[in-house]
Amino acid sequence: MKYLINVLFSIIIFLFAINGCNNDNTPTSPNNSVNWQDTLKVSLITNDLEDDLYVGQRVYYSYSIMPGDFSDSIIVDWKTSDTSIARRINEYGGFELVDLGKVSIKINVYDNKQNFITSDSVIIRCKWKKTCSVSGSISSITYDRQSNMILAGTHYGNGILMSETAGDSWNFANNGINLNGQTIIYDLDYCRSNPENIIALVGDNNGRYLYYSTNHGNFWEHNNINNMTFSVAMHPFHDHQLFSLSILSDLYVNKSDNLGATWVLLSTLNNPSGQIPKLFINQNNPEKMFIGGHGSFFSSDSGRTWSLIQWQHQGPDFQILFLDNAGNIYVRDYNWDGTIRMRIVKSGDDGATWSIVKVMEKGNFISTFTVYDRDINLLSFSTHDGGDIIISKDGGLTWSPIKTYFISTLYYANIILILNSNPLELIVTSASDIPYGGDGIWKYTEIN
Repeated sequence: MKYLINVLFSIIIFLFAINGCNNDNTPTSPNNSVNWQDTLKVSLITNDLEDDLYVGQRVYYSYSIMPGDFSDSIIVDWKTSDTSIARRINEYGGFELVDLGKVSIKINVYDNKQNFITSDSVIIRCKWKKTCSVSGSISSITYDRQSNMILAGTHYGNGILMSETAGDSWNFANNGINLNGQTIIYDLDYCRSNPENIIALVGDNNGRYLYYSTNHGNFWEHNNINNMTFSVAMHPFHDHQLFSLSILSDLYVNKSDNLGATWVLLSTLNNPSGQIPKLFINQNNPEKMFIGGHGSFFSSDSGRTWSLIQWQHQGPDFQILFLDNAGNIYVRDYNWDGTIRMRIVKSGDDGATWSIVKVMEKGNFISTFTVYDRDINLLSFSTHDGGDIIISKDGGLTWSPIKTYFISTLYYANIILILNSNPLELIVTSASDIPYGGDGIWKYTEIN
């Protein structure tokens, strides 16, 4: 009998040992000598998705346990530091981002008595938010910093969108504009000295019209304009004076002093490439004007006479991209040295001399370019393939990318507007090579 009792006691001790528990029923470490609170480590697996995420995106996290013997014996609880930014959608580490901001995703590990053991966390930053969806791409955009108003022109019947909240929300501003499914807003501009006055070049399958508003876009009236007009611009200091650029076989520069009721022809130019150009006015010195296309021109007398801008590598893709507030012009061209690489070049003396701002890798195409209106050292452009936004804060000496995970291979950024520099805020319009694709307007906010 005594022998039998000893055998039973030995079996109980053996079963207790292989169960891996201490006297208080807390699991022990693999060497059965130290409590697992001292040895267990948990690590979050995040798939490098901590930065440049967007509102509405779902992110999923997993974890690894070291040592792994206790993976079936622990209780895992997921937490977010701010449910207004990241909302938990399941018990397995799934979260949905619901607003812009920085948030901590944390995993807490407990034993089977709810005693805390260990934890790990990761910081993620939600920087992108889609603030407007449209059925056609954004064709033009303009921003009045004084009133914080942004106007965006669209393709395919949406007309004009207006934001009075720096791009956080949008409404249609089409009161007085005749729209149909083919309506395109070709160009938008406003008078810098009187932002109430805005013009829009509108076209459809019946022709083109100049619409104007004298009350910040709340109501529009229209005047007729040449059906081959492709660009319009307002004088920065005279709120009724407009300029237009129309194309037949040649280029025609026209002027109106009464919001387009009547026009006079200023000049006629030979169009060397047959491409569609754009009219630019120097906002600080409006006597200086530029025509930027595949073949670009400069005028120093308000459009009466013009000279061809010379550049040693001028070729089929020599095109003015931007005119900043300091009067610098930025041009996209190909480097004709056998590598066929696209470049951005800059001139601060109306095209007399040039400097290189950025040389692209072979095969990369620049879809859009912009300069911050308050600091000409803050530049940005986007690549057509991949859609990354590239930023420079030192005038082009160094560049860094901002990832755009929301853009697939079918989409790219076709317009960038810099709202602020610190923190960096952008309005980016996404476009597609597919007509009626799911295009829209996104807002980016830098979050450190």
